[in-house]
Amino acid sequence: MEASYQTFRTMQAMSNESTYQMFNERGSASSHPLFAHCSLILVHWSIMRITAEHVITFLEAVAARMKEQRAFLTELDSPIGDADHGINMDRGFTAVLAKLPTVADKDIGTILKTTGMTLVSTVGGASGPLYGTAFMRAGMALADRHELSEDDVVVALEAGL
Repeated sequence: MEASYQTFRTMQAMSNESTYQMFNERGSASSHPLFAHCSLILVHWSIMRITAEHVITFLEAVAARMKEQRAFLTELDSPIGDADHGINMDRGFTAVLAKLPTVADKDIGTILKTTGMTLVSTVGGASGPLYGTAFMRAGMALADRHELSEDDVVVALEAGL
């Protein structure tokens, strides 16, 4: 856990506008929409505890970014894949958006587990099980939590790996 905590601290220290810009550069290794929004939420960890409302806002932002970058993600998938990653991820996170109102009053673990189950059932190829399992495992690690500390986030990230 110490190595992951150090990684978390490094990411937290890097969470500033320049890091956000790096995550948003097209074609960078970190151009995936999910990673781009991670830098934004990291900024909040040093300021306040993360609530279920923050998690829902994060998921809404990821869904918007998936939709925005749908064509680019599909283009990235074209050379060695079947050119559907952007389409699948957009479909999956659109389904997540539809489910969020049903879990808005639930604990963070339930929100993340529901997100994961939705991704597994709506995203094709390997991405559905990969992303879905990560969210489900993070949700199981955060069962019954309505607020998260920095340590809780580390536990969730480790569970998702």
